[in-house]
Amino acid sequence: MQRDLYANSYADIIRRKRWVVAALSGFRGPVGSRPVAMVYGAFHVMERDESQEDMERAGPRVWRKSLDFNIWHKEEFQ
Repeated sequence: MQRDLYANSYADIIRRKRWVVAALSGFRGPVGSRPVAMVYGAFHVMERDESQEDMERAGPRVWRKSLDFNIWHKEEFQ
């Protein structure tokens, strides 16, 4: 799974990254409603920062960080 984060400052993007990694990394348990998926492990495996040149063309300065997670799961039909 990839999660892209955006913020107006580098400090904000780091705070958001820490929050997402803390919430997802190491997660185990059921998710969703029927059919329920059982997550056996979620692991933060990689991150990337968007180059400043590409973001400047999009308008006001925006910071972007992409986080990649491996998620081991199984759908459980109940």
